[in-house]
Amino acid sequence: MGFAGDFKPGTVTTSAFMDGEIVIYRTRRGTLRVTRPYCPHLGAHLGAGGRIEGELLVCPFHHFAYAPDGTCQRTGAFPVTVDTGCYAAGASVVDRCS
Repeated sequence: MGFAGDFKPGTVTTSAFMDGEIVIYRTRRGTLRVTRPYCPHLGAHLGAGGRIEGELLVCPFHHFAYAPDGTCQRTGAFPVTVDTGCYAAGASVVDRCS
């Protein structure tokens, strides 16, 4: 995985974890998060071309955008006004070095 300083704001990184992968990212404000590697919309790998826009993790395929709490905030260019049913499951990270 890495040390807290390895993950600069705005970065998205894939890391091996147990028998699979996880995606580690840091938002522009500095929130460090871990999530499953696949977009809940259609399964694109978030670590292969995913990007950070402000506080959102954006899928490289259809550009669904997820907040640090996993909620879908945007579907492509459109803000979410109804529950999409898409939720990027993740976990908080304890950053012991900041």
